[in-house]
Amino acid sequence: MRILPSLFITTLLVLSYGTSASAQAGVQNMFTGNLSLGSRGTQVTALQKMLNQDPDTSIASIGPGSPENETTYFGMLTKSAVIRFQEKYTIDVLAPVGLVQGNGYVGLYTRMKLNALSVLAVNAQNMNSSISSASTTVSQNSNLENLDKFFAALDIVAAKQRISSSTIVVLKEQAMKRIATTTDMRATFLKLVQNNSHQAIEYNSFVNRVLATMERAFGSVFMPGRAHATVGVPFGGAILYAFLCDGGVWNITLSPLPPLYPVLLAYESGSQAFLSYNIPITHWLLGEYEPVPMAYCWVGIVPYPSEGLITPMVGSSTL
Repeated sequence: MRILPSLFITTLLVLSYGTSASAQAGVQNMFTGNLSLGSRGTQVTALQKMLNQDPDTSIASIGPGSPENETTYFGMLTKSAVIRFQEKYTIDVLAPVGLVQGNGYVGLYTRMKLNALSVLAVNAQNMNSSISSASTTVSQNSNLENLDKFFAALDIVAAKQRISSSTIVVLKEQAMKRIATTTDMRATFLKLVQNNSHQAIEYNSFVNRVLATMERAFGSVFMPGRAHATVGVPFGGAILYAFLCDGGVWNITLSPLPPLYPVLLAYESGSQAFLSYNIPITHWLLGEYEPVPMAYCWVGIVPYPSEGLITPMVGSSTL
């Protein structure tokens, strides 16, 4: 009965949310008093630590106030960081009081936003703890292997696309529900690619190149749902994780190669026109992708970010 690992993971997540409730109650009121230039105390230290979690609002890169060197004093560096924080979250912090520029004063709305982000940080920490515990306890679920790398790729792409922290938490929660299955996603993906490889056009002769170009042009004109750019951006890397989305789309996590280092690309099942026969053996991909400002991977109504869509110009490498 391999359903047991799935039940264990689900139970573990439920219990983790129950445990986190008491922690959330504490962080909801982490910042209880107004803070400004000249303030001192433990809440100033907590404020600096919170600001240092985001590169956009960090106090300093080195010296007093920098990560692991937070102080109890609210100085000019802290004020400048608070201003950046307020202007980053203008809608939540400045708009309610009719301001368009930050002032560095940690008042009601600034504290409310800081406390809300603190709750999200606790949720993320508890989730990572649950994943780590599940990984060590339920080795039968192969979908847990390299899950941390998939989540790290999500964090990287979400930061580039300025996706909110609350949305990232939802993405990871939905992913945990999707991977709590006895189906091995990686093996399924590799088998899918292997099954499609004998139908793919081998990219090893001038005639085949011409035929492939004609086929792609035909697909672009008469099959708009599968249309891809004629010339894509090159990419390469080892397949670290394959996450199954709805509609036969995959989000592929890569250990990237230069020059662009994409870590998360969407792939449509059966879309490849060129594919070497050794991909299930090497697990390395080389090809092209379209950078696209949209999500191709969906789980229900939740869109997952990616850095682009892999075009039919994809194959494997012996690296």
